[in-house]
Amino acid sequence: MNSWINPDGWNTDAYITALTYFDDKQALQHRPSRHIIIYGSRLRHGNSDPLYSELKKNNKIW
Repeated sequence: MNSWINPDGWNTDAYITALTYFDDKQALQHRPSRHIIIYGSRLRHGNSDPLYSELKKNNKIW
């Protein structure tokens, strides 16, 4: 648990995480248009279901 970070309500263990939004309305609803995870295994917002979850750390753009 020592590698988990919580930037702006997003829980992740990724070395680099980037989220982009088309407009402010999506940002308020926590729905990014693009997700980028560098060397991470999980991404979720708050206590919701994970948007990305793997057993090993990977790089992922979607």
